[in-house]
Amino acid sequence: MFGIHQILHFNRLVSFTINTLELHDRELAKTFSEAIAAQFGAEFTAALLTASVVQLAERNPSTCQWTLQNLYTPEDCAALREGTLMVVVQELLKEGFVLGKDFSTLPNGKLLLTSAAKSHAPKHLSPLDRLLLDDILLAAD
Repeated sequence: MFGIHQILHFNRLVSFTINTLELHDRELAKTFSEAIAAQFGAEFTAALLTASVVQLAERNPSTCQWTLQNLYTPEDCAALREGTLMVVVQELLKEGFVLGKDFSTLPNGKLLLTSAAKSHAPKHLSPLDRLLLDDILLAAD
């Protein structure tokens, strides 16, 4: 369990990470994450970057996209998109839409929606899921 001092330290590092990422300097961002990883480990660095990306999706979507494109591996981005896809599919099924009729998932990770399904796409997604959803949506009609 984390104490208040560790949480405050983590939150300060998240703010510093966000400020660094907002500079859109790939080399600086890589050097920063390598230094954090050397000091705190890969798992801590991944958690720090994830917390930063989640906040950036809400307050600075363009920097969030830049970070995903420049610091995340294609596999990591695919995993994030897959998680978003699963959330959206579950919500559409709950709303009564039929897989294969109203929407389809494609082998390339895209989501094909009819206009009716698109208008009912989940409205309560997190800012990060909304950002990723824009990347996986295709219009069926």
